[in-house]
Amino acid sequence: MNTDSRVKNSFKNIGFGFATQVVQMLLGFVSRTVFISYLAIEYLGAQGLFANILGLLALAELGVGNALMYSLYKPIAEKDHALLNDLIVLFKKIYFYIGCAVAAAGLLLLPFLKDIVATEHEILMRDIYIIYLLYLANSVASYFFSHRYSILVADQRNYIVSKISIIVTTLQTLMQILSLVLFRSFIIFLIIQVAGTFVSNLLVYLKTNKQYPFLKLPARPVSRDIMHQLKVNTFSTALVKFSGAIVNNSSNIIINAFVGLALLGKYYNYLLLVSMATSLVIQVFQGLTSSVANVNAGADREKKIEIFNVLNFLNFLLYGLGALGLALFADAFIKVWIGEQYLLGPYTAVLVALNFYIVGMQNAVWTFKSTMGFFKEGRWLIVFGAFLNLGLSILFGYLWGLEGILIAPVLSRLLTNAWYDPKIVFEKGLQLNFGVYIWRYFVYALIITSCYLLFKYLLAFDIGSFPLLALAVLALSAFFVAVNFVCYRNTQEVRYLKNMLGGLKARLFSK
Repeated sequence: MNTDSRVKNSFKNIGFGFATQVVQMLLGFVSRTVFISYLAIEYLGAQGLFANILGLLALAELGVGNALMYSLYKPIAEKDHALLNDLIVLFKKIYFYIGCAVAAAGLLLLPFLKDIVATEHEILMRDIYIIYLLYLANSVASYFFSHRYSILVADQRNYIVSKISIIVTTLQTLMQILSLVLFRSFIIFLIIQVAGTFVSNLLVYLKTNKQYPFLKLPARPVSRDIMHQLKVNTFSTALVKFSGAIVNNSSNIIINAFVGLALLGKYYNYLLLVSMATSLVIQVFQGLTSSVANVNAGADREKKIEIFNVLNFLNFLLYGLGALGLALFADAFIKVWIGEQYLLGPYTAVLVALNFYIVGMQNAVWTFKSTMGFFKEGRWLIVFGAFLNLGLSILFGYLWGLEGILIAPVLSRLLTNAWYDPKIVFEKGLQLNFGVYIWRYFVYALIITSCYLLFKYLLAFDIGSFPLLALAVLALSAFFVAVNFVCYRNTQEVRYLKNMLGGLKARLFSK
């Protein structure tokens, strides 16, 4: 079991997570550039469409991941190896059935595939069934190893997964690039992706066998009390998962229906930027989740409040800067990267950034809500929000096209879980006045808007090269951090972060 300190684990998880994402980001840009050069834009649209279809099929997972992860924190803290083994074996059975359910649901869509895909590209349509089955196989394969990932994450050893990911992703991407250059085949590209997923899962399996030898022992049935709690938590997270899948995975399907696969392919380039920004920022919160669970399990109320305020402020710095970068520079980046013909409407970048920010600003709240065990609270409101988003997406898509579809999740989230989840954490978890959170959220929004308007005015010229773009991004980053330092320099959050960074600097230079 992991015996390192909470702070050390957090730094290791965040550090390796960032390294992994930077490598994947650089390789992703190279791979996407080669992809666009050697394959038609419709193939890129197919990637986005199938990713969203499989995201909806993942509803079979029913949100058990978070509920199962929560059940591991206590036995890990108590070093109860027998119970951990029992739970992991139970998780293995559950994920096996989930994988079979996703496979079955995916196969049921095969007869309707040509009706779903809106394109006249002949070669793509000829191979559409093989392409879809490869995507399905890649998705299903992960479920049969998910139980092994769970114990690494719950034991604050995300960095092990990151190390494996760096190696496998690098080799996989290089092979995919080579296959595109030599064969120009999307099918070979996907076969390599499936092989990479299998190798990554196998390495995690072998590593956990070595790290946790007790997982090889015979297991016993878990107690009725544990099973009851798992069922209660799973039902609640299932509703959240169901709702999140509708909100997050329906947009591309609706875009495909209203405006076609070619425009979806262009939009997918914007989503690549969002995905990369999200994957970098999320490493901080994935690296801290188990540590926050440890705080919520044993710390006093004042310590919980302190940690929440620090995380929420850090959340704002990271997602606020990311949102500003997307809103101001996404169009310029795509234009310099692959050409002006891949740009979308004038408001697309702003709407993409707004969705990124609203979702991202929930991270600190969701981290506390899940580690406090508040799975039931707000579940039906989230379901309502999902169907509200679906209805608004169809209506606005019909009225205004792509930009209308992007407005829908902004409204649906603001009207539902964007305010209710923090209300639960503040009033039930931290015993604080919810008005404090609302006021801070408003001030953050004011800072973001002011920075955007100022830089939009200052950058009223064409950014035509990567060096100029890099300088603009650095200027924005320095200005945004400086503004927030001036506004919050005397707060507990800034002092905490300065001390933490000082401790990290001392560790690095003492070696």
